[in-house]
Amino acid sequence: MANEANSSRPSLRKALGVFDGIAILIGITIGAGIYSTPQIIAGYIASFD
Repeated sequence: MANEANSSRPSLRKALGVFDGIAILIGITIGAGIYSTPQIIAGYIASFD
């Protein structure tokens, strides 16, 4: 009885495609740039004093 209830439920595929992998890598690259760029820019500007 329990097997019949589980087999009628729709299920999602648990897989990542090439597009998903590329999107994750681009997101990681942009995310890392957001945190590292302000430090680089701060080194080039004059003091706020």
